[in-house]
Amino acid sequence: MKYILVLFIIVFFVGATGHAIGQSDEFSVFSKKGEVQLQKGGKGASAALKVGDKLSAKDRITLKSGAIVTLYHNKLKKSIEIKKAGSYTVSALSADLQKKKGYSDRFKDYVLTEMTASNNLFSSGQDDNLNTMGSVDRNINIGGTENRLENLSGADKDVRFAIAALADELAESNGNMIMVKMPRSTFVADNELEFSWYERKGSGVYELRIVDEGNKQVYSKKLHNSYITVNLDEAKLEKGRTYYWYVADGDYKSNQDSISRLAEHDAASLEALVGDIDYSDMSPLEKVNLAAYYEDINIMNRAVKIYEDVLKDYPDSPEFRKLYARYLVRIGLFAEASKISNVTENK
Repeated sequence: MKYILVLFIIVFFVGATGHAIGQSDEFSVFSKKGEVQLQKGGKGASAALKVGDKLSAKDRITLKSGAIVTLYHNKLKKSIEIKKAGSYTVSALSADLQKKKGYSDRFKDYVLTEMTASNNLFSSGQDDNLNTMGSVDRNINIGGTENRLENLSGADKDVRFAIAALADELAESNGNMIMVKMPRSTFVADNELEFSWYERKGSGVYELRIVDEGNKQVYSKKLHNSYITVNLDEAKLEKGRTYYWYVADGDYKSNQDSISRLAEHDAASLEALVGDIDYSDMSPLEKVNLAAYYEDINIMNRAVKIYEDVLKDYPDSPEFRKLYARYLVRIGLFAEASKISNVTENK
């Protein structure tokens, strides 16, 4: 059975200049770290390469030691990351990329869309093409079983999101409440999962509780921290079932969110698709594409890990920070998104 999975290839446009990609533009500069020089036409004076620059075949870029640049090929729909110091012609980079079996080749059947470069976290290029991230196909056939992904992950700005977002803001300022942070309602493919929540002022001991669909408690753990990593097998959470988790502190209880462990055949199908990907060899743009894929099938912890890994490598990239902030908005973590966004605006 054909697997229909949605992958977002991010294309960066510079709205301020109104510059359209012309036929001669080979690459767009998506991110840059360190000193990189651009020589237009391969001759004459060089200038500092900037994010959003369009590179033509005859252009030349030069990386100093320690510099890293990520380029997106506008026709091949592939990205390339250059880490080695030296001088490169755009035509040579394009030729090398055509020979490479890259990430977008492997997932060529995924639906492609673009993401706007707007600084408004509440507007997205997705909204112009898809009403929600999963509007193309939210019924994903995994392992021959049709699973309706009733997730809270897409860009569907419904009442649940608005309430959760407001509650998050109140939770950080009101010590009389406990609010869960992560994971929000999600599917889980891994055996270990980190749970986190906002601290309550004056709290002594928190108790993480996990209950089944009949509200029977299947796991509990008392701790002083506001986070814990749980081995789901050891906690006896069965695969293919949905559970609900919350945090208690005396008479105070948090809201509940669900975690649904993938059934064995679903987990095997997912592993067949992504298990042999060489993560270390992926460009940062390819990594955020993978994060968008995990978001669409609502495996939240994997999406978050990828975004955070990319930001560790590119802490000064406003583009990657913007992508992560928008994801946090989509899952209702407005306070965290605001923090990421404020860093972006101050760069």
